[in-house]
Amino acid sequence: MPGQLANNLDLALAWRRAKFDRPDRCFVSHPFLIELVELDLDEWLADLRQRIAAGFSPSPALVCQEPKGGGLVRPGTCLQLEDEVVFNAAVGSSFQAIAENLRWSRGNPDVAYQLAIARDNPEWVSRGFIVWKQFREKSLGYLASGFPYVLFADISAFYENIDLGRLASDLRRVGIAQETVRLLSACLNRWAEPRGKGIPQGYSAADILAKLYMEPVDQTLRIEGFKHLRYVDDIRVFCGTELEARKALLRLSELLRTRGLNLQSAKTYIRTATEAAGEIDGVAPVIARIQEELRDELSREFAIAGPYATLAELEELTAEHPDHPPLEVLERAFGEHFGNPAQHEFNKTLFHYLLTRLGQVGSKTAVDYCSALFARRPEETKPVLKYLERIKPTEGVEETILDFVLSDDAIYEYQKFLMLRFFYDMRRFPAKLIHMARQVKRDRNCAPWLRAYAVAILGEAGTAADLEDLEATYPNATEILERSEVICSLLRMETGRRNAFTGRAQVDGALPERAARWVQAH
Repeated sequence: MPGQLANNLDLALAWRRAKFDRPDRCFVSHPFLIELVELDLDEWLADLRQRIAAGFSPSPALVCQEPKGGGLVRPGTCLQLEDEVVFNAAVGSSFQAIAENLRWSRGNPDVAYQLAIARDNPEWVSRGFIVWKQFREKSLGYLASGFPYVLFADISAFYENIDLGRLASDLRRVGIAQETVRLLSACLNRWAEPRGKGIPQGYSAADILAKLYMEPVDQTLRIEGFKHLRYVDDIRVFCGTELEARKALLRLSELLRTRGLNLQSAKTYIRTATEAAGEIDGVAPVIARIQEELRDELSREFAIAGPYATLAELEELTAEHPDHPPLEVLERAFGEHFGNPAQHEFNKTLFHYLLTRLGQVGSKTAVDYCSALFARRPEETKPVLKYLERIKPTEGVEETILDFVLSDDAIYEYQKFLMLRFFYDMRRFPAKLIHMARQVKRDRNCAPWLRAYAVAILGEAGTAADLEDLEATYPNATEILERSEVICSLLRMETGRRNAFTGRAQVDGALPERAARWVQAH
C-alpha cells in the first residue's frame, strides 16, 4: 500500500544523501533551491510524504549534454529535487538487502563505489581517487601472481542501456518489497522516456542499482573460474593463456548481451602482462616520483615529514607553506609534462592530480595552459574552473573566460552553465557577464539550469532596468521552480515594490510562497 510505504521511507536521510551528491556528483544545480527547501525542511518532507501516500507521480527527466573527449557527450540526467529524494529513499529502503547480496563481491571483483557499512550513513558510497587506486593496485597484484594475459573490456553506454524489467526482477530477487519495486519502476520508466531503458546518471542511488544489475555477470564469471575485476563498466579479466582470454571475451559478450549490454570495441582488447602493466600503471610512477620529491624536500626543509609521511600530511604541509620548495616541485612537474603540449600526450589523471595540488598551494603556473583548454578540451572545464576558483583569478583571466563563452567556440550549453555558476559562486560580476546573462535570460530555448544562473546574476548585479525586466517575465514563467527563482532574484528591488510583488506571488504555489518568505527574511 502506498500509505504504508510512505511511512516506511526515511525521507530525511534521503535528503541528506541528495546533498551528499552535490556539487560534484550531480550534473546541475539551481542557485536558490536548497535554501528554499531548508527554509522549512520538515514541512517540505511532510508534503512529499503525503504525495507518496497518495500515489507518487514523478516528473519527466531532463538531459544535459556534458562534453567528453573526442567531441563526444555524456547524457547527464537532471531530476526534479523531489523526484531525487524519493529515488534516494526507495533505494535507501532497499540498501541493506542489496548490500547483503553484494557482500561477496565487495572490493573483488567489484571495486567501484564501495557501499557504506552503516545503513544510515548519508555518504552511502565511497568514490574518487582512493577507490580507483585500489583498482590499480589489485590489478597489479593479479599480474604479479603470474597471469600472462589480460582482457580489457568496456561496456558501451552502460547506464543508458540497463534493462528496467530485468532490474526490477533483480530487486525482487534480493527480497525488495513489491511496493518499493513498483515505486522504483514507476520512477525509472518515467525518466527513461522515450527510450524505455536506462537509469539516471549522476546520482549515487543509480550507482547502487548499477552494481546490483551487474552482479549476475560478476557471479557467473567467478563461478566459471575467471579471475576478474570491475570498476563500474571497466572490466579486466586475468588469464593464463591467450586462448583463455579469447574465451573470456566470448563469454563476457554473451553474459552482457543477455542483460541488454554490449562491449565497446575500441576499448576492448587483449594485452600481454607486460603491456597490461604499462596500461594499468599509467601515470602512477610519475605521480609517485612527484610525491617522493615533495617528501624529500619537505623533509629537508621542515624536518617533520619523514620517509613515511602520508599524502594527506604532505598536502597539509604544502598548504601551510606555499612559498617553500614543494611548490617548486609541483610547478616543475607541471611545466615538464604540460609546458610543451607537442612533447607530451595529454594525460587526464596526471593533469587532475597536479591541478588539484597547484590549486591547494595557490600556484598560478597553470593559468595560461588552462585558459587555452576551454576550446581544445571542453571536458576539462569543471576541474579548470575549480582550480581557478582556488587561486582567485585575475581580471585578465576572467576576461579570457568570458571572451570564450561569448564566442562561437562555446558550443556546449553545459560548459556555459559551468561558467555562469563559477562567476555567481565567486560573486564576480564583470560587465561582459551581465551582457551574457541578459542574452541567456531572453533565450527561452536555453536549458532551465543555465537560465536560472542568468536570472540569479541579473538579480545580484544587474541594473534597476534588469530587475524590472525580471519582474515582467514572471507571468510568462511556466515552471514553478522558474517562478521561484525570479522571486528570489528581486531581493534588491525597492522594498515597497518588492513586498507588493512577493505578496501577490506567494499564492502561486508552495515553492513561490517559500521564495517570497526567503526574500522577506533577507
